[in-house]
Amino acid sequence: MQLHPGRAIGALIGDRELESSPGEVVWKPRGVPHTFWNPGPDRALVLR
Repeated sequence: MQLHPGRAIGALIGDRELESSPGEVVWKPRGVPHTFWNPGPDRALVLR
């Protein structure tokens, strides 16, 4: 997933929690449990 510039996104991939910077690409292996969330008050946009 690629994050829209100007927004951050939270992610839990397996047991690893991270907050990605705007414009960063988040990669997850196939078959690994995951979830994404918006940690801030502004709207976040991700591209799959």
